[in-house]
Amino acid sequence: MPDRSVCLSSTMTDPPQQSRLANELLCKIADLCQVEDLLVLCRSNRQMSSICVRSIYRFITLDNPTQAIACCKTLLSSTEAAAAVRRFAIICDPNFALESISSALPVLRNLQSLDILSCRNILPAIPEAVFPRLQHCSLPCTPEIVPFLQRHDGLERIEVSPYGHQSGTFFRFESSIPPISMPRLLQFMGPVNVANSLIPGSCLFTLDLFWDSDPTITGFERLPSTYFQDKIPTVAQAEVAIFRNILTVWDHRILPPIAEYLPHLKELEFANPLGTASSDAEAYEFISAVGGILPSLPNLWELKIYNGAKFIDDGSTSSSSPDDETLNREFGIACTCLEQSRSLARILLPSRTSWLLVRGSKPVAFPSCPSPSDSTAKWFIKLIVADRARALSTTYTKLVRRLLGDETVRTVSRMMKDGDDNFTVKAGDLPNSRWSLSIGSNT
Repeated sequence: MPDRSVCLSSTMTDPPQQSRLANELLCKIADLCQVEDLLVLCRSNRQMSSICVRSIYRFITLDNPTQAIACCKTLLSSTEAAAAVRRFAIICDPNFALESISSALPVLRNLQSLDILSCRNILPAIPEAVFPRLQHCSLPCTPEIVPFLQRHDGLERIEVSPYGHQSGTFFRFESSIPPISMPRLLQFMGPVNVANSLIPGSCLFTLDLFWDSDPTITGFERLPSTYFQDKIPTVAQAEVAIFRNILTVWDHRILPPIAEYLPHLKELEFANPLGTASSDAEAYEFISAVGGILPSLPNLWELKIYNGAKFIDDGSTSSSSPDDETLNREFGIACTCLEQSRSLARILLPSRTSWLLVRGSKPVAFPSCPSPSDSTAKWFIKLIVADRARALSTTYTKLVRRLLGDETVRTVSRMMKDGDDNFTVKAGDLPNSRWSLSIGSNT
């Protein structure tokens, strides 16, 4: 990151004539410039310096202590620079610059976004700081977040690290946190006991909860039987639409409170980042239990279940394709969900295959992510073409004919009757794109 302090530490001399362009136009130009160019422009004259400072200091990210000290020194010496800051983020170890940072932060009266997620020593150093315009904050998991949040009840987005500080027990499940009123809160991400302390208004829309923030607890067996019932009702007064859960074990007790207290959900997600292939059976058993609450969620549009590492990017496919047995199992789950829910349109299951559910006179479920892998596409073609018992609706047959063409489907059917599946499929986006099929190039 460039040294932003240079624009105010250099001596400037005004040319005989200022720019004839309106300040509004110059501000637009400055917004389109890179920081390096702004640092040059701000030396041209005092008019440009004033305009450039607003763009240079609007978004600050400190990535090394030396830069942090220089930047904070400028913020303390220039009210113009301090007033320009809207976002302040620290991604370096702040200990070497702690004094400078803790001195500069309280003067940022127009700050709207504060990111100190990995900086545990910042909040204790600014115990009385108030940012009147703060809307979004990312905070470390320390006891000081309680008075900080109480001083900023106008926050709209809150992110709290799920990892507690090393020496304390503040974020154990049995910890008690006083109520914190957050009437404007739209989004929250963090440990469940922090969420349980919040008193949101009716506008809370997105909730991301970490259900095990204490690494000494390896499972839910130590939790009381009413644990989930006690936690989820706290946010029930808000019409939460997106609910994501990070779990360490697949515990079914979380499901009934969701059905009872969060009936307006549109997206529901469960992820166990510690899950392995050996725990897939537990994940699928959990999915069966999820099916039992689907009728109680009439607005649910998307359901995601992750076991193990999540996608790098939502919608991407895994490096290895699932085998036919797994796909058959998940296809059965998708078809069951079609029967259990009238609103569900997309399911993402542990194999990292996304299933689209399309309703009509004859509902169908098919893999799409947004387009399935070639091996998954081949499995789908074989499933439909080999359906000699006609267990599936004719809608599936019509879909395959539209994807491949009637002649190709007849060819594949003859091959499979002879026990030959030596063909490959190149999939497009379902259900609109045509698929291509090559015979004799099976790998």
